[in-house]
Amino acid sequence: MNMSKKDGGVISNWTFNKLSYTPEEIKEKLGISIKTDAALILSGHIKEDPTGRFDIGNHFRSSLILEVDEKNGIVETQNTIYRLTGGPDEGLPDLGDLILKVFY
Repeated sequence: MNMSKKDGGVISNWTFNKLSYTPEEIKEKLGISIKTDAALILSGHIKEDPTGRFDIGNHFRSSLILEVDEKNGIVETQNTIYRLTGGPDEGLPDLGDLILKVFY
């Protein structure tokens, strides 16, 4: 995990949204290597945001997840590191590929 990436803050009430694409398809189509068993997008509520990109309490979704450190509650995307608080699936249900149509 590349901890030198931008600090995206803390996400609460989070869910991993599982996409229908395999890691191999992601590599082939996007040229991105993911270290998860499935293609995932994080969604949840902003608890802390040191970048000021989002309003505290608002719902958000990440870009494609590259790696998850479940032990430490850390998620890495292409440009950002997010820290998780609370347990999984405390937010909206897994939206699958529909999460790709959500933009804020």
